[in-house]
Amino acid sequence: MRSNRVAVFTAPRRVELRDEPIPELSRGEVLVQIRACALCTMEQRLWQGSQNEYPIAAGHEAAGVVVAAHAEGTLGVTTGQRAAIAFLDRCMQCDACRRGDTHLCIGKLRDRRPNTFRRIGGLADYAVVPAWKLFPMPDDCSFDEIALCEPLACVIHSINKASLQFGDDVFVVGCGTMGLMHVALARLRGARVFVSDPDPQKRRVAIDQGATAAFDPSAVAQGIRESTRSGGADAVFVTYGNQDTVDQAGVVVRPGGRVIFYGNFPPGVATGIDARRLHHEELVVTGARGQTLEDWRQASRLLARKLVDVRPLVSSRYPLERITEALDHASSGSAYRIVVNPS
Repeated sequence: MRSNRVAVFTAPRRVELRDEPIPELSRGEVLVQIRACALCTMEQRLWQGSQNEYPIAAGHEAAGVVVAAHAEGTLGVTTGQRAAIAFLDRCMQCDACRRGDTHLCIGKLRDRRPNTFRRIGGLADYAVVPAWKLFPMPDDCSFDEIALCEPLACVIHSINKASLQFGDDVFVVGCGTMGLMHVALARLRGARVFVSDPDPQKRRVAIDQGATAAFDPSAVAQGIRESTRSGGADAVFVTYGNQDTVDQAGVVVRPGGRVIFYGNFPPGVATGIDARRLHHEELVVTGARGQTLEDWRQASRLLARKLVDVRPLVSSRYPLERITEALDHASSGSAYRIVVNPS
């Protein structure tokens, strides 16, 4: 029987590599050898201690190859197949799941207990998952690209919230990994995209990735006024969550525009948009988190058909045994996605 190294977060700045046996497959399950797992902000928060959820086998932006499948309930799955894995829990039984909002699943939360082990499982050599969580990918997609299918699906969910029209002016707050994915997808929808970020280097990368103009946050209001003729941006995506970035959204959105709060926000951050203005200007303000299975389907097709290039978003790669170095690098603020390659 194969052994399986699994990275388990046990406390802030503490990750153990545990050696586990691989369980026998049950009906509908497949065994995937993990070839790449990108470090999301979730893993960074666990590492830094701002997300107190221990012990946990984290890692949900993962790609691998199918090495075994149960004889029943795995129709269409073949060994040797590359796949993205929709690791995050969905109970498929609560009201949210039944209406298609699987990203808002409440059933999974009922099963979680404080200080009990939670398994996601992408930071490991192998993972056993239900076959329906696999999204097959072609062999000409690298495992690094496939691993970014999950964050791309999240951004698709966000972009769809904004109901973009051809020729819209879009403003993206933040030029990190998710901000640059918003730039790429908004452009694919036929929009002109403006961005802001305090880091000059990240602004330059955003321009290289297709943004029309990039502003320092102090120059946003004037920059958008001069760049648009409609009184502001048609849609605003806030991809980095703090009070300053939220305030930018209220400054640049046009009357009748849409604001999507995408980033992870700390408690107590207010939208800063007066209710009277919401009424008189008919602003639409909403959030976007996670992804539905339909978002996953669209993301896998965009990558498989080479309609979006996520390769520039991989800053560095580390083997699993250097997971702590990878987490330090990912948390430094100087990188886009850091990828861990277990195999």
